Amino acid sequence: MKVTYTELDYHEVDELIKANFPLAAAKDYECVAFQEWDNDSCYTFRVRPEAPDQWSQKELDAGKFQWQLAAMLDKLCLDGKIEAGNYLVRVSW
Repeated sequence: MKVTYTELDYHEVDELIKANFPLAAAKDYECVAFQEWDNDSCYTFRVRPEAPDQWSQKELDAGKFQWQLAAMLDKLCLDGKIEAGNYLVRVSW
């Protein structure tokens, strides 16, 4: 089965999140830190237009972004900010 990905650099993800989540911007959101990602790696997400579940929404409302990137991407899709599909995030610094 062939899968197509939209590729993003981790800096692009940071800017996207900060532009659409004011609390994340206030905390200078960095996906590498909040997701505990490694250098020279790639991470994939299947993004769907879905609202965060109750627990994730509570965390986001409280400004707790640890491990919440998938929920934030789904919310951006639901809000029409990004397309549904498969995303690959490249990490290299």
